[in-house]
Amino acid sequence: MTPSIGFLDSPSTFLAPEVYSYNGQGLQLDYILNITHKIGLIISCVKESCYGIQLNRLSWLNRTFFVMCRLFNPWHMSMANYPENLISTYQLPDGINITLRPVRPEDADFIQDFFRHLSSQTKHSHFLENFRELSNDVLIRLTQIDYDREMVLIAAHTENEKETMIGMAHYAATNEPDECEVLVIVADEWHSKGIATRLMTRLMEIAKEKAVKKLIATIPAINARDLAFARSLGFVISNSDDPTLKIAAKLLS
Repeated sequence: MTPSIGFLDSPSTFLAPEVYSYNGQGLQLDYILNITHKIGLIISCVKESCYGIQLNRLSWLNRTFFVMCRLFNPWHMSMANYPENLISTYQLPDGINITLRPVRPEDADFIQDFFRHLSSQTKHSHFLENFRELSNDVLIRLTQIDYDREMVLIAAHTENEKETMIGMAHYAATNEPDECEVLVIVADEWHSKGIATRLMTRLMEIAKEKAVKKLIATIPAINARDLAFARSLGFVISNSDDPTLKIAAKLLS
């Protein structure tokens, strides 16, 4: 099982900061997300009402939904600011090349497919629940990001000209100044290859470059493997208000 530093919230609520700042204008995205969330609920209701009637034909609803979200989301216009300089490639001991790159707005289906193929055990170790896929809200929050405030770093492998997502690391600002919460997750078949360590190491480098002072993560107290992984990265483990959870924290000097 790969280390599961990160959020333990429901996938319908994690990665959900209330207010983002865009170009210093203090843009409130709650209003936009409320609208898009309602659109998502309508789509879900339509799907449920048509369950069993060639449901795959309703895929155009999802595509329409994401197009509408991007039209209303100012960050889709900032791809000129995509941090190409953060793309890197390294080679595993067996010769397989792995690319680490920031998320792109068009990666929604890519990420959804990744989560759909995670085992129940891996999902539960990260989120304390099992689920088939991510909600539309979460996909929007993961792909429509402000690269100056947060980062979603994707690990991918390309074979026969097809790119496959094999891991992801993410940090997002908390309510505390200069503090971010982190998450890392790796596909089951790519465990024990050092990918989580690579993702977290690169993520911490990026966070430091963005003047983040502290990283935190919440880990189940019974998960000795994840706690050991956090310690190996220099995180200090402490108790939380919940005796079943531990807090891992690391200062970025």
